[in-house]
Amino acid sequence: MLVDLVSIFRKGNPNYINLGSLFGIEKKRVEDKNKIIYSVNQVNRKENDITNVTMFLDSDSHKITEIYIYVQVLPQMNELKCRLEESYSDSLVNVSNDFVIIDNDFKLILEHFALI
Repeated sequence: MLVDLVSIFRKGNPNYINLGSLFGIEKKRVEDKNKIIYSVNQVNRKENDITNVTMFLDSDSHKITEIYIYVQVLPQMNELKCRLEESYSDSLVNVSNDFVIIDNDFKLILEHFALI
Protein backbone atom coordinates (compact mmCIF):
# COMPACT_ATOMS: atom_id res chain seq x y z
CA MET A 1 0.00 0.00 0.00
CA LEU A 2 2.81 2.48 0.78
CA VAL A 3 4.39 1.95 -2.62
CA ASP A 4 0.99 2.69 -4.20
CA LEU A 5 0.60 5.84 -2.07
CA VAL A 6 4.00 7.15 -3.15
CA SER A 7 2.97 6.46 -6.75
CA ILE A 8 -0.26 8.45 -6.24
CA PHE A 9 1.69 11.42 -4.89
CA ARG A 10 4.25 11.18 -7.69
CA LYS A 11 1.49 11.48 -10.31
CA GLY A 12 0.44 14.78 -8.76
CA ASN A 13 -0.85 16.16 -5.50
CA PRO A 14 -3.91 14.08 -4.65
CA ASN A 15 -7.07 15.71 -3.38
CA TYR A 16 -7.18 15.10 0.36
CA ILE A 17 -10.93 14.38 0.38
CA ASN A 18 -10.61 11.75 -2.36
CA LEU A 19 -7.55 10.21 -0.71
CA GLY A 20 -9.30 10.16 2.65
CA SER A 21 -12.25 8.38 1.07
CA LEU A 22 -9.95 5.52 0.10
CA PHE A 23 -9.39 4.83 3.80
CA GLY A 24 -12.80 5.28 5.40
CA ILE A 25 -15.95 7.20 6.00
CA GLU A 26 -15.67 9.01 9.35
CA LYS A 27 -13.65 12.13 8.63
CA LYS A 28 -12.82 15.27 10.57
CA ARG A 29 -11.32 18.54 9.34
CA VAL A 30 -9.79 21.10 11.72
CA GLU A 31 -8.48 24.43 10.43
CA ASP A 32 -5.64 26.31 12.05
CA LYS A 33 -3.94 29.51 10.88
CA ASN A 34 -0.95 27.68 9.42
CA LYS A 35 -2.35 24.26 8.56
CA ILE A 36 -5.42 22.12 8.07
CA ILE A 37 -5.65 18.74 9.77
CA TYR A 38 -7.80 16.12 8.04
CA SER A 39 -8.32 12.82 9.85
CA VAL A 40 -9.98 9.54 9.00
CA ASN A 41 -10.85 8.06 12.37
CA GLN A 42 -12.85 5.04 11.25
CA VAL A 43 -10.72 3.28 8.67
CA ASN A 44 -12.64 0.84 6.51
CA ARG A 45 -10.22 -1.93 5.49
CA LYS A 46 -10.95 -5.63 5.63
CA GLU A 47 -7.43 -6.34 6.94
CA ASN A 48 -8.05 -4.04 9.95
CA ASP A 49 -4.39 -3.10 9.72
CA ILE A 50 -4.84 0.68 9.76
CA THR A 51 -6.45 2.39 12.76
CA ASN A 52 -6.25 6.06 11.78
CA VAL A 53 -5.01 8.32 8.99
CA THR A 54 -4.12 11.97 9.60
CA MET A 55 -3.17 14.39 6.83
CA PHE A 56 -1.65 17.82 7.31
CA LEU A 57 -2.47 20.27 4.55
CA ASP A 58 -1.02 23.60 3.53
CA SER A 59 -3.63 26.20 4.54
CA ASP A 60 -3.33 28.13 1.27
CA SER A 61 -3.01 25.43 -1.40
CA HIS A 62 -4.70 22.55 0.49
CA LYS A 63 -1.88 20.28 -0.70
CA ILE A 64 -1.04 17.36 1.56
CA THR A 65 2.35 18.02 3.13
CA GLU A 66 2.38 15.15 5.63
CA ILE A 67 0.33 11.99 5.99
CA TYR A 68 0.45 9.81 9.11
CA ILE A 69 -0.83 6.25 8.87
CA TYR A 70 -1.30 4.49 12.20
CA VAL A 71 -1.19 0.70 11.98
CA GLN A 72 -1.87 -2.21 14.33
CA VAL A 73 1.27 -4.08 13.25
CA LEU A 74 4.24 -2.63 11.43
CA PRO A 75 5.21 -4.45 8.23
CA GLN A 76 8.69 -5.86 7.61
CA MET A 77 10.27 -2.43 7.48
CA ASN A 78 13.63 -3.34 5.93
CA GLU A 79 11.90 -5.26 3.14
CA LEU A 80 9.52 -2.36 2.53
CA LYS A 81 12.43 0.09 2.56
CA CYS A 82 14.22 -1.94 -0.15
CA ARG A 83 11.07 -2.05 -2.32
CA LEU A 84 10.57 1.70 -2.04
CA GLU A 85 14.22 2.49 -2.73
CA GLU A 86 14.14 0.27 -5.81
CA SER A 87 11.06 2.04 -7.18
CA TYR A 88 11.85 5.57 -5.99
CA SER A 89 15.59 5.94 -5.57
CA ASP A 90 15.36 9.72 -5.14
CA SER A 91 13.08 9.46 -2.07
CA LEU A 92 14.53 9.30 1.42
CA VAL A 93 13.33 6.30 3.42
CA ASN A 94 14.14 6.26 7.12
CA VAL A 95 13.50 3.32 9.45
CA SER A 96 13.52 3.85 13.22
CA ASN A 97 10.63 3.45 15.67
CA ASP A 98 8.43 4.42 12.75
CA PHE A 99 8.76 4.33 8.98
CA VAL A 100 9.25 7.67 7.17
CA ILE A 101 9.26 8.42 3.46
CA ILE A 102 10.36 11.91 2.47
CA ASP A 103 9.81 13.00 -1.11
CA ASN A 104 9.95 16.37 -2.86
CA ASP A 105 6.48 17.56 -1.88
CA PHE A 106 5.34 15.34 0.99
CA LYS A 107 6.28 13.23 3.97
CA LEU A 108 4.56 9.91 4.70
CA ILE A 109 4.92 8.41 8.17
CA LEU A 110 3.85 4.91 9.16
CA GLU A 111 3.49 4.59 12.94
CA HIS A 112 2.56 1.77 15.24
CA PHE A 113 -0.68 2.46 17.07
CA ALA A 114 -0.42 1.08 20.59
CA LEU A 115 -3.43 0.92 22.88
CA ILE A 116 -2.64 2.33 26.30
